[in-house]
Amino acid sequence: MGKGIIGTITMFGTVAVAAMIGMMGVDFFLQGKHLVGGGFVAFAVLMVLVEEYVTTPGDVAGDVAATVVGKVAKEPDDDEQ
Repeated sequence: MGKGIIGTITMFGTVAVAAMIGMMGVDFFLQGKHLVGGGFVAFAVLMVLVEEYVTTPGDVAGDVAATVVGKVAKEPDDDEQ
């Protein structure tokens, strides 16, 4: 199922912030600070993964609403005319 416009915008915001953190991590890594650089890159990847896969309270409310609407409003059958 698609994310919708709000989900897409929030994912874009998360990726934008994570990209800046990841680039800072790469910069530290190239300067020879491997532990700090790797930590920043790992944190950036974790930010995107949490946004994509962790269920938030808003997601639960949306899922419940979609289920209720699906049970109340049934689609008409094609053979009934």
